[in-house]
Amino acid sequence: MKILFVTDLHGRRWKYDRLLELAKRHGVAALVNGGDMLPKEGDLFEQDKFITGYLKNHFEGFNDSGINYLCYLGNDDLKIFDPLFTHNTNIFTYLPVNRDSKRRIGWNLKSHACLAESQTTIAYKNTT
Repeated sequence: MKILFVTDLHGRRWKYDRLLELAKRHGVAALVNGGDMLPKEGDLFEQDKFITGYLKNHFEGFNDSGINYLCYLGNDDLKIFDPLFTHNTNIFTYLPVNRDSKRRIGWNLKSHACLAESQTTIAYKNTT
């Protein structure tokens, strides 16, 4: 199984725009986005607009292509937008995401803050 791992995109659309193309070209089964997904430049309290606007369309492309997308909001992504993020991602079949919950495809993402400025995200497949 091929998995594409990315992290720290910080809302940069040109980086997001390349992901679906790369995933299709390389025949990946899943993309794992390890966090810091939302814009950190400008007003952080406008991260909700990125979630409901751009990210929703971005996720639709992966969902329509049948490519699993697992992700975790990081330390630069405001936690107050977690419910909105979860709401806007739970509508997709191939987009099982939200912090520390079981995924519909049997995957879990766990994030551990190892140092003040870094975090490690681990994706693993349930075997039970």
